[in-house]
Amino acid sequence: MKQSMSGIYLVTSIQPADVNWVHCMEEEQSKKVAKFCSDIMEELDTLLPLALASSENFLQEIRANFVDGCSKVAAAILSRLEERSKEVPSKAPVQNLYIILSSAMFIHRQLNHYENLLKESSKKPLFLLPIQRYQEFITVVQFQVTDYCVRICATSILQDAESHHWGDSKPFYEGERCSFSIQMWHYYCSALRYDLYNVLPSTLAQELLAEVLSECLAILACRYSQSCPTYNRTSQIRIDITAILLCTENLLWSVCHSDKALLQPEEGISRWIFTIHSYCNTLLSILAILTSPLEKLYEMNLGLCTDIKGGGEE
Repeated sequence: MKQSMSGIYLVTSIQPADVNWVHCMEEEQSKKVAKFCSDIMEELDTLLPLALASSENFLQEIRANFVDGCSKVAAAILSRLEERSKEVPSKAPVQNLYIILSSAMFIHRQLNHYENLLKESSKKPLFLLPIQRYQEFITVVQFQVTDYCVRICATSILQDAESHHWGDSKPFYEGERCSFSIQMWHYYCSALRYDLYNVLPSTLAQELLAEVLSECLAILACRYSQSCPTYNRTSQIRIDITAILLCTENLLWSVCHSDKALLQPEEGISRWIFTIHSYCNTLLSILAILTSPLEKLYEMNLGLCTDIKGGGEE
């Protein structure tokens, strides 16, 4: 299937059957890549059996030419992808960046595949430099994607003067809805989830979405912890934080690999999911402190101080 990406890219869907190496897990396969990348690698796949068959000494030149050709082609593709990545977001939409990242991962995995097949007759790595360069580029583009998404949320989507006027004596829409910024943030995260999972490998899409969600929750936790709402704006705080927690719960199902990661995250295994839970706990504490009746907070703190004092005397 082919489609246009804002007039810049033709992309093609990658099906599992298109990937020759069976050990590649489905979660690690790129779903869509730039068509020129797919076409070039298809040509190299056609030549691969000839290189594999050239194991005799007098045929080593054929294999050497294949390795040299692959390295030069990979370098040319990488140069093209780097050039295109610099056009985002000034000249091209951020969706192009997802295609670039997916294409780079596709080429990287293909080079690893060639390396694994050809290394049986070679004692030294054949594609070490191209693989390293692609890995570095993938890391850079991953940061570019998450940095762009977080900046858009922090500087645009989560900014709304009317919604964040905590000192207003009038209730926000009679206390019947959440802030517009929270609603738009939910729409943005849902659209981001769709875009990432529609293009990138599932494991990478999970990681990027989890990082963006965690960074956004950090911004929200900091913002609401510093708010001092009037009495009539207190209900908005309650609705906003409740909406944030519900939206996060909906997104968490898409970024967790298992039910254990969802319910009992471990920092060493799933860093971003662990921080997401931490920020949600912070928001829940903010919700309790800012919206609870003062007399209840006083009674709770008084009881806590009494328990601490009693424990100290014992």
